[in-house]
Amino acid sequence: MSATDTGGRHEYSVATDDPDDLGSEFLAAVTAWCASSGVLAEDLRVRRRTLEDVFLETTGRELRD
Repeated sequence: MSATDTGGRHEYSVATDDPDDLGSEFLAAVTAWCASSGVLAEDLRVRRRTLEDVFLETTGRELRD
């Protein structure tokens, strides 16, 4: 998990090699943590990595047109 502070806003990102790890139990744990920490989430998204994400991670550069 990584966290960044963007102008006073905190963003958290979770990555996994097994998309099944990010199931409903994980989302329940995240929302429970927010509630117990007094954090009001403005946005919550779940997405799978795209082929482009994997390419950038592997090569460190973007595709050229």
